[in-house]
Amino acid sequence: MNVIAAPSIGDLVVAIYDEERDISCVGLVIQVQSFDCKVQWLSESNPVGWWQHSKLKVISPSSKV
Repeated sequence: MNVIAAPSIGDLVVAIYDEERDISCVGLVIQVQSFDCKVQWLSESNPVGWWQHSKLKVISPSSKV
């Protein structure tokens, strides 16, 4: 059974739905509340929005020291 960890602050993520449609847009998790993550998307307009963590895939976990 594959267990997918919930995104944490500082993780780089992609939206699973975008990935399924071959859209490449990386986001940075800037806040986490319960089952939702606030993501700053690295696009031309730099939108920020809340996403359910189950709709996101971590592509690079933050390096916590």
